[in-house]
Amino acid sequence: ASLSSAPRWFYSGDELSRRPERGALCAITGRTRLVVDDGDGARAEYDIDVRLPGAHNRANLAAAIAAAIELGVPVEALLGAIPSLSLPKGRFERLTLAGTNVIYDAYNASATGTMASLDAFSDEPSARRIVVLGGMAELGGESEALHERVGAHAAARVDWLLAGGPFATATIRGAKNAGLPAEHIVEYETNRDAAAWIREHARGDDLVLLKGSRAYRLEEIVEELRRS
Repeated sequence: ASLSSAPRWFYSGDELSRRPERGALCAITGRTRLVVDDGDGARAEYDIDVRLPGAHNRANLAAAIAAAIELGVPVEALLGAIPSLSLPKGRFERLTLAGTNVIYDAYNASATGTMASLDAFSDEPSARRIVVLGGMAELGGESEALHERVGAHAAARVDWLLAGGPFATATIRGAKNAGLPAEHIVEYETNRDAAAWIREHARGDDLVLLKGSRAYRLEEIVEELRRS
């Protein structure tokens, strides 16, 4: 199919307040509505069921739908696939371990990705939200500042923070400066230590997020909890 000269925009959010002045638009509002505007006055709305967690994943879905439409795929052919979409293993993967509800999201981690995961985590219903931040690798000279920023981002979204890895001190400093009480912050030395803390302190109505770069092997926490 030939691509049009006008841009096709994509959007995801709670509501659609405006449309671009030029070009077509594909928008997902909330988790239940798809709006397709061809830019020439024709607009259609569809009921959808988006089960992907996180606003960032819904934005990715809106982009994929816009690209498919641009390439000539009928919207109707896309609607049936939306409810069945799921993330790859290791991406916001839901597990029950040692009687605890766990989200394993440690396939890899960047600063923006970690903050997006924390945003999605904050939308999850639970009595308490406990995050294990194992650290982010290969960030160069920005490592300390980005870990501090992630710690600050976590402070408003979790009840407990466990921080490990070589930049745990920066993560903790960011969380403390952003208002998370010191008594709700734990620095752990090894993944086994983090698993032991979860085993001892997490309750059945809590939710635990494991987030970190592959270099820090947070799957070891999963393996430890499976032995419980």
